[in-house]
Order: sequence, then C-alpha cells, then structure tokens
Amino acid sequence: MANINDYLDWRGDISFSELPPCEVDSLIFSLLSYIDFDGIVPSGKEGITVREAVDAYVGKYPTPKDRYLGLIMIPEISELFIRLPASPRFADVRIFGYVNEVCERCEMQFSAVSFDLGDNVTVVAFRGTDDNIVGWKEDFHLSFREEVPSHKKAVEYLAAHPLTRKTHLYVTGHSKGGHLAVWSAVHSHKKIRDKIVKVYSLDGPGFLPQVIASEQYREMSDRITTLVPQSSLVGLLLDNDRSFQIVKSRKNGLLQHNPMLWEVMGGGFVRLPQLSAQGVKNDTVLREKIAALTPEEREQFTEVIFDILSATGAKTLSELNESKVKNAITVIKMVNELDRETRDAVGLLFAAMLNLDVGKKGKEKREPQENGKAARGELDVTFFPLVAEALKRDPADKKQKGKETK
Repeated sequence: MANINDYLDWRGDISFSELPPCEVDSLIFSLLSYIDFDGIVPSGKEGITVREAVDAYVGKYPTPKDRYLGLIMIPEISELFIRLPASPRFADVRIFGYVNEVCERCEMQFSAVSFDLGDNVTVVAFRGTDDNIVGWKEDFHLSFREEVPSHKKAVEYLAAHPLTRKTHLYVTGHSKGGHLAVWSAVHSHKKIRDKIVKVYSLDGPGFLPQVIASEQYREMSDRITTLVPQSSLVGLLLDNDRSFQIVKSRKNGLLQHNPMLWEVMGGGFVRLPQLSAQGVKNDTVLREKIAALTPEEREQFTEVIFDILSATGAKTLSELNESKVKNAITVIKMVNELDRETRDAVGLLFAAMLNLDVGKKGKEKREPQENGKAARGELDVTFFPLVAEALKRDPADKKQKGKETK
C-alpha cells in the first residue's frame, strides 16, 4: 500500500528533465499549495528554490505545533514539504507567485503558487478550501452561482504568468483547488490554453451543467484528468462529464479526501474499475438532494447555514472547535428553530463533516480510534459530533417527553 512518500523513495532522484511531471507530481505540488508561504515565497516572478523555502519555513515555524494548518487540514503536508530538499527531483525547483487572499466582504478564499521545473515547464497549483469559514461559504456558492470570486482570481492568476513560445504549463489542485484548476484552464485566453499540457482535478467538485456543456470545456476536456477515490464525497458534488477516473484509497468515507492515503504505483495512482457501493450511494444521494433544490433554495440554505455559524463569532473552523461546547449550543439552539425539512438538511451537512454515511439513517459508522483519539491522518474534530448527535433528536419529541413527565 504505497503512497506519495514511497514515490519519493522510488523516483526522487530522477530529474524532471529526465522524467516529465506525472500525476503523482501533480498531487505533491497541489499539497504544497496548502503551505503557509507568507513572508517566504514572493508573489512576483522571481522565486526561491524548494531547498531555500524549506530552510526559511523551518526557521519561521520550528516545531510541528507551529506548522498547524487548520482543524481539518492534512498534518503530513508540512512533513512532506520538509522532506523535499533531500530529493534531487524537487530540491532545486523554483517556487514563485505565491498569493493568499481572504475577503469576508466579497466572500472569497483564494490561494495559488507556481513552480518552475526548468526546461520551460511550469506547474500552477491552486489551494483547496482551508480553515477559513468564508472559504466554505464560497464552496456552497458553487451550487447555485456559475461564477464565484475565486473563479475570476484563478483566471487572472493564470493570465499573469510569463509565457514564451516553448512554455509547457501544467495546472493542478486538490479539492476546490482542482475545481479552480479546471475553471481557469477552460476560461483562459486561447494563447494560454494552447500552452497547457495537462490539468489535474484531484477529488475536486464539479460544475453547474452549463459549464460542462460549454464549447470551452469540450475543447479542453481531453487534457483534463479528474481523479476521485472509490467512495468519494467531495469529488462527486455537482456535475462533471462523468469521465473521472477512480483511484484506490486505503480509508473509507470522507477520509478518502486525504490524498496522502491514495495508493501509488510507479508514477500513477492505483486505479479501480468502479466506485464502491458507498461511492455509488454518495453519488446518488448527493445528486438527488441537490437536484431537489432550485438555485434559489440552495442560496437560501447556504445563507441559513452560515448565518448559524456566524452567530458563534468564529472566523475559522479551528476557532469554531476551540469553544466547541458553547458554539455547539449556539448552533443547536438556532437549528432547532428551523422547519423540519431545513433542519434535516443541516443535519445531513454536519453528518458529512463528521465522516458519516450520507445515505444512512440511524446509527452511524465511524472509523475506530485508539485511546479515544483520532488515528494519525484522521480528523480530530469534536464540534461536529456534538451538533450531529443533538440533531438526531427531534426537538418536538423532547417537548413531548417534557410534557409527559409533568
């Protein structure tokens, strides 16, 4: 059950001039986009090597605690980055063009970084959703808005890249970053599209149907590789052209969204012929749930969800979890005032955040934990269980029981 760390052992000594970027490389660059490069990697075209960036990063963040990326972020990303200077394949790659913008007013979270591999090869990596709650709200907007602020930023970012006649461009991203990689490639000027060799969406959500049906998308489609794990949740959201390829993860449920758990063989990921039974169920349930709502209803639901979360005063998921009991009580009180249908939909959302079976009623299945703590690489989230457990109980039932005891 090899993963990308094993890939570095196998091919870390082979330069990009000897072996062009492959899909596992695209994942490594996508994960590096989650690193906090503020004050380390410049936003302009002049960059620094991976080796130099790691030295500066370790100097700025000397301990694992200092390198905390967020509540549901993958902790191994920092370890992966720190390991790269030992790899001749990555050590002298130049990192440049780091951008990280969060705008609550315009409801946007956007970040990207670029890598110069030499020989006129550039990789652009878009960050997925991070710890900022406003980024999650922007994700919800994808279900009813054809364009969100990050879409525009992604196209502008790609347009700012220096191009030459020999430029070879790879565009990649994990989660929402994969969505932005596809969007930016499809909507860029023809002179940029002509330079794009490959686009990777790694368990990234899809698009509204009109985007998939567009001429620009069809023109780029043969250069787009969409990978989802066997019981994907995130990668099956919204529409895609159903040409996604299924990769094998060694975990189940939402934990499969962590690509550090995807199995690697050579320069690619281990493929599976079809989604798992759970993946098929996720696909069916999510499509039915989303299709049952009009765009206006999706927007209304989004406002309900984030009005509830904003009542806690938290700006990030980490802050939401720091005062978990107080915040959970605030959320539960507000949710219990909703109508039954909306309340059930909110419960479904929190169940998904907790890594529950989205199509299952009754007792949920969760990954086993050792000594009451999440296993390495798994989510250690306690806010969501508190809310999800409370939402399983109908407030009307509690009121009725109260009357019976009087």
